[in-house]
Amino acid sequence: MKVLHSLASIIYFGVFFYVTVHGKPTSVLLVPKITLDGSEHQPFAYAKTIALPKLMQKVTKVAQAVSPTPEAAMIPQMAGTLLGDPGFVSIDPKSPITIVLFDDFEGNAPTFVMAGKLKTDSPIRKVMEEAGMAMADKKGWTIATQTPELLAQVKDWSPLLAFAAKAPDGDMEFGGRLDPLRKEMPKIKNGMRESLADSPFEEGTQASLGKVMDVAMDELATMDSMKFTVLLSEKEIIGRHTVEATENSSLAKLLSSKVGGRKASAAQYLKEGGWMSMVMDMHMEGFSAYYKHLSGKLQGGFQGEFKEILEMYDKVVVEWSKAYDGPIALRYDLSDKAGGMNIAQIGTTELSPEEFGKMMTDYMASTQEMMDRIELFEEMGVKYKFKSGKGKPIQGIPTQRFSMKMQADPSVFPGGLPFSEMAYHFAFLNEHYAMASDRKELSQLLRAIKNKKPVKNNLAKAMPLQPGQMGRWSFDIGQYAEFAIAMSGVMDEESMQKMVDGIRELKLTPVRGSMSMGSGRFSADMKIPLKTIKEGIGFMQRAQAEATPQLPLEL
Repeated sequence: MKVLHSLASIIYFGVFFYVTVHGKPTSVLLVPKITLDGSEHQPFAYAKTIALPKLMQKVTKVAQAVSPTPEAAMIPQMAGTLLGDPGFVSIDPKSPITIVLFDDFEGNAPTFVMAGKLKTDSPIRKVMEEAGMAMADKKGWTIATQTPELLAQVKDWSPLLAFAAKAPDGDMEFGGRLDPLRKEMPKIKNGMRESLADSPFEEGTQASLGKVMDVAMDELATMDSMKFTVLLSEKEIIGRHTVEATENSSLAKLLSSKVGGRKASAAQYLKEGGWMSMVMDMHMEGFSAYYKHLSGKLQGGFQGEFKEILEMYDKVVVEWSKAYDGPIALRYDLSDKAGGMNIAQIGTTELSPEEFGKMMTDYMASTQEMMDRIELFEEMGVKYKFKSGKGKPIQGIPTQRFSMKMQADPSVFPGGLPFSEMAYHFAFLNEHYAMASDRKELSQLLRAIKNKKPVKNNLAKAMPLQPGQMGRWSFDIGQYAEFAIAMSGVMDEESMQKMVDGIRELKLTPVRGSMSMGSGRFSADMKIPLKTIKEGIGFMQRAQAEATPQLPLEL
């Protein structure tokens, strides 16, 4: 039963994390519904690109920027040769290419339709016919499918052709609606219940886990659609993922919550750098309301320890929504200590120092109690110890210290575990809280807050939030590689230092991204510099070459 206590927590917070990235639709659907009269099955997912000749040009430029080899320059010719048209001269140079997938899940092969504009004498037609595809020309478009009967069943292709004519948001676009999932939901739930009934869990535990699954599936079913776009340039690859939920759902209300719009007062006191930096501004009212929605649906079906866990987190969320309702900035750094890392975080808070301290102390005590009752960790040879108390003042400002120590059985983990001992120091000043794993870092944060003077190269300047953005981040792959190498423990000190020195010489440009929310949608984008990809590939190739034994040449 104690093991299930842990399982419930993991499942519950997995659901909570997943659903906090979705929301309510705008008047224009993210992914439109396409209905084709006469067809038993309907389109629900798609892939779309800009005109194929243009796409090949962009792909070639990206490939050459990353790996300037003769093979990279020949990509268009090789792709065209496979299609029977090396120069793509028989393809319309301006029209998109679209592939639409239908909600037919009975057969072994998927039902799809490809739409593009080909010349009447295009050699690509012959290649597709030899591949077993049937084709038809409709209003200037060529439709191809491996389901010939579909061409006779559909009475009017106009809805699909109108969608095919629309250019993608980027160079490539992938999307889908979750309507088929909602139709299949009863079958999915029944299958999960049957599996749960055959499990060795106690009856009460089965009921609680069953409720978690039901709520998770119900929330997933409120998803309306999702879309992923890719934009290629000569300097970077940009990816953007957007999700949308059905109108008037609780998920939709969450993603219509207000984000940003406030001065990033906290971020101006924290310097950019480290292997990960982030700035966020969330109005917690919407998140609290959505949590209450989930908790309310779960409470009726929870029993025993599951109910106790939920009640504990109900109290925590209420306090945390007050503690973190405002701009936040954080940074993860390399640490001089083996198996550790430095964390610095600063934000505004509605709580007084006493209230914040009590909240953290209560949370640590509750977490310790929960960990002590989880049999799974003990069976794994792991034991957690959480402590909280007053720390030494810094610049006359009271501090609090919270720590976590993980004791691992040497026979199970002979090399120990990363992050086995972490300590955090908190302090409060001028309606700001500051947290750092290093007291010197905390002292610098407090000095900046006290003087109300922005530090040089601060995160507020490096990553200003735009309207509608709830967060921006920067990820330094080079520094993270150093961190990961140190954590792995698979290299001797000399080899590790040699690799770290080589990584530092690369001076990789960080990967950057942002998160936006509003009008019922959540979007996350990421920008990957081509220079970083190129340098990373080159470094790995050199490292591999050095590690490969050189055989002597025979005379």
